[in-house]
Amino acid sequence: MQELEPRTGIRVAKSISFGGDWIVLFDSYEIGKRGYCSNLQRVDGNGTVLWTAQLPSSTDVFSDVDFRDDSLVAWSWDGYRVTLDTETGSILTKIFTK
Repeated sequence: MQELEPRTGIRVAKSISFGGDWIVLFDSYEIGKRGYCSNLQRVDGNGTVLWTAQLPSSTDVFSDVDFRDDSLVAWSWDGYRVTLDTETGSILTKIFTK
């Protein structure tokens, strides 16, 4: 999904293939400079955004994402580990880890 970089102007930090779509983690520093909210999205093969992940708090950003035991798990800069719904990007569980 590196082809999203020229379209958005934001570096892709990580992308994970998921059922023909992609889970894309954009660089958190670049997102913050541009005033966007969440830096984690699910996009289809054409680059259409299917959802933007809910953040644990309004001032947070995601630092990593991965699949663990068939669940989409993301870690945030403020110290949260969240499980996200793969269909909507909504938070299913939120645990403070710091």
